Amino acid sequence: MIPAAGQATRLGSLAGGRPKALLEIGDRTLIEHLLDRLSAPFTGVCLVTGAHSLSGLQSLLGSRYRQLEIRYSVQPEPAGVADAVRRAEGLVEGPFVVAMGDCYFEAGLSDFPLRWAETGSPGAVLVEPASHAGGQAMGLVTVSGNRITRIFKATWSGETEWRVCGSFLLPESFFEEAARTPPGPSGEYELEDVVTRLMAQGADFDAIPYRGWRRNINTPGDLAAVTRRLTADGVTPKGDGRERGA
Repeated sequence: MIPAAGQATRLGSLAGGRPKALLEIGDRTLIEHLLDRLSAPFTGVCLVTGAHSLSGLQSLLGSRYRQLEIRYSVQPEPAGVADAVRRAEGLVEGPFVVAMGDCYFEAGLSDFPLRWAETGSPGAVLVEPASHAGGQAMGLVTVSGNRITRIFKATWSGETEWRVCGSFLLPESFFEEAARTPPGPSGEYELEDVVTRLMAQGADFDAIPYRGWRRNINTPGDLAAVTRRLTADGVTPKGDGRERGA
């Protein structure tokens, strides 16, 4: 499942009013970069998008991208990632992976569910070393061994070693618990809050380190950092951050 309803307002003219998922970075859009990181065992993806970006994504991707069947769900109003995930409840059966649609992942994500399967835990969180990240609030985790002992959203001040790396593996029970979870201080429904409640009920979540480089695309600086990585890899930047064909 890929929440992809972000409007990219902090990118200003680089976004041209288009959602983050449809920004061109290098030789393809951000959503295509993400889908390219999903090989076997992934066979299908549900994109949860805002009404403003549904037609653009459908036009770009249709119902299939390589081996992936693509389905769509709409989040009518921005209300947080947990709310976005709930919009696709009818399209999910069993444990599922959430990968944030506003992230550029340099390495593949396909080993995440394979490594989770070895843990025997109901869920897992992909993690990376925590850093200041310009004072932005982020998902933070504390661990004992590989087991998550606490997960919360805050600005980082050195109290934890790990931060959420843009992806969760969630049990199907997520949906029932998410329906009972109140919004956080920001007024939005957060995945971290639902995971906290599942952990309080006895569900174990493992922290699985990501084996690669990743960047949230929030600011022009983030966009420039990804473009530099692609240029170093020999990919010629294309366009000015606008949707293909615009």
